[in-house]
This record gives sequence, C-alpha cells and structure tokens, in this order.
Amino acid sequence: MSVGDVVVVDVDMTVLIDLQFATMWIPPLRIHDPDKLAIVMDHAVPAPTIKDAAGGAHARKFASDFGVTCFFDVGRHGICHQVIAENGLARPGEVLACTDSHTCAGGAYNTAARGLGPAEVYSIMCTGTTWFQIAPTIRYELEGVKPSVVSGKDIFLHIANEFGDAANLNLEFGGSGLAGIPMHDRRTIATQGAEVSADFSTFEADTVLAEYFDGPRHFRLCCRQPRSRRDLSGCAPDRSQCIAAVRRATGLGQPQRSAGV
Repeated sequence: MSVGDVVVVDVDMTVLIDLQFATMWIPPLRIHDPDKLAIVMDHAVPAPTIKDAAGGAHARKFASDFGVTCFFDVGRHGICHQVIAENGLARPGEVLACTDSHTCAGGAYNTAARGLGPAEVYSIMCTGTTWFQIAPTIRYELEGVKPSVVSGKDIFLHIANEFGDAANLNLEFGGSGLAGIPMHDRRTIATQGAEVSADFSTFEADTVLAEYFDGPRHFRLCCRQPRSRRDLSGCAPDRSQCIAAVRRATGLGQPQRSAGV
C-alpha cells in the first residue's frame, strides 16, 4: 500500500454521541455488532432544547432495541473523549470512530482514532467497516527528559509553532523521550492533533502504555475487557489494517522530525 491508496478497514469501536440522535435520526433496521458500539450523552446534557431531549429518548430506545450495553446515559455521561479514556474504549492496535472532531485523542492509546461525519458513522454502525485514503505520516521523535513544569500542551504548542499545520497528514509520536511523557500528557498531545488538521495522531505502544492497561483501576465503568500486558506484547501497530497502512506510508513525502522535550 502507498500514499493515495484507499483502504477498507474493520472498525473495532464506534462511539455515538447524543447529537447523532438529535439531528435527523433514522432508526436503523439492523446494526453490525452491538458489542462494538458505545453511546455517550455528551454535548447536550442537561438537554437545552426539546430537540435534544427527544434525541436522548431516541438514544435510549436504540440502546434497548439493539442491546447496546455500553451506554453512558445522563448520570454516567461526560465528555466523550474522557469517557472513552476511562472505560477502555480505545485500545492499542484498534480502529475507533466517532463524530467528534477530537476523536484523535484516542491515539494516545496507540489507537487509530478519527472523527468522521454523522452519515459515515451511521454507515459504520450498520456495516462495521469504513474506508480511509492513506496520507503521508510525520513521525516526531521525542528526545530528552520532560521537565516537571512542562505539560503536554506545552509540547504540542512547541511542535505546532515549529512545524505548522498537518492538513491531510498523519502524526505519529515516538522516540527515547516518550518514556517520560505520562498518559495524561499523551492524551493532550493526541487530542490537539485536530487543531493542526491531522487525520490521525497516534503514539507508539511502549512500556508506559502497557503499565496503564495492566489493571482495572483505570476503568471505572468499563464495559470492555482491558488488554493485559501479555496482550499488548504482540500489539504492534500492524495489528490494525489502518495503522499498518499509516506506518507503511511513514516518511513518504514528509521528513521525520525530532522535538526536544
């Protein structure tokens, strides 16, 4: 596969947010797999309009009709990226889709996570697949040790200031300095990929990530079994068709870059 090729991938987790149900919602006749769906009440809680309140009712009926158990209703709700992080919805080597533009936050977990339009997410819900066009990848090699006073946002702002936007490109973060970047900072950096218009914003899997997934303490309301360290040991990026395509494209048309931390 090369830059410009179109690849069709299986989607491991599709996250539907409340706005999906409040705008021109059409109940589907069937869905691909309820265990690969999550619903998060997010943007409009408490409901500010009658339309949003009706959307909540649509979401509850949909979850009941199709047996979607990973449902974060009002009271369990929150910003979808935080809910995804706390409940093990983004896992290494997998593909995640959601309508929110900052879905790339899941890249902190070595997940190929991307925000897509409502119509495409609806299609994934029904078919379990989607397509991507392979874009060139910029890999940032993080070097050095992060000072305690430097945050993930500082690192991102430095990269954005030095190298500008990444429209129609993928970002990948690795290097010897990665070991000193905690998960919360990785999430910040991955999330901000949307601000430079990157397609994907992904961190490589390493020991820090493996330790994060070691125990259930990080997953308060987990509806998916988190991967163990043993599972992660074989979870190179090429476990996912999409990430495999991204990695094969690395360096094509774009230089590798180093960023001191």
